[in-house]
Amino acid sequence: MNMRRFMAASPSGYPWLQPERTMGNYVTIMSHRFDDAIVKKIRSELSSNTTSDCTLTLPVKLVEQIWSISAEVRGEIEHKLETGLKNDLVGTMKFVGDWRKQMANTAQRPRQYSWWVTGVGVLDGRPKPINTTSSPHDSTSEEFWAVRRAQFALSAETTAAAIMISPMTAAGEQLCVGVSWQDCICDASLGERIVADLEQWLSQIASS
Repeated sequence: MNMRRFMAASPSGYPWLQPERTMGNYVTIMSHRFDDAIVKKIRSELSSNTTSDCTLTLPVKLVEQIWSISAEVRGEIEHKLETGLKNDLVGTMKFVGDWRKQMANTAQRPRQYSWWVTGVGVLDGRPKPINTTSSPHDSTSEEFWAVRRAQFALSAETTAAAIMISPMTAAGEQLCVGVSWQDCICDASLGERIVADLEQWLSQIASS
């Protein structure tokens, strides 16, 4: 989320600040609430499709429901972007006087989230010309650069969610999904199983 548009140039307290020439990484989050009945139905349909090797195949009706839920979530994200920093966690950062103390206090409280799903989106790495040369001996030739693969990974913070899922892709290329988790919180075999299930489900959803 590019927040330069929300920042004033040369504010009174920071006359040196020029947003268009400043880069910072400020992270915000938003939660999505799902109806209890929907969650119960999804769990029921998943358990009924478990095979002997514990593989979970998504029923056709469930795939359709996933697309419907995804559209709702996309709408919530778009609304969040339109409202900017209004009612946003980042807007309260200026009221924290001691961040070390703040993070230490946060680490003492129960974990708020089990999962985080975040994505940078699509990286436009389609071929672009970088050099054009010509000579009497050959026709005009062009050199191109392109991004064929993009991957985004999150470090699993102690005060954040236990499991991080971060999908990203380069334009026109395959989707790459990163998964990370906290040592001593999630067993490695659990994380690897989550990765395997995600790979199977995403392939099934993409082909539906």
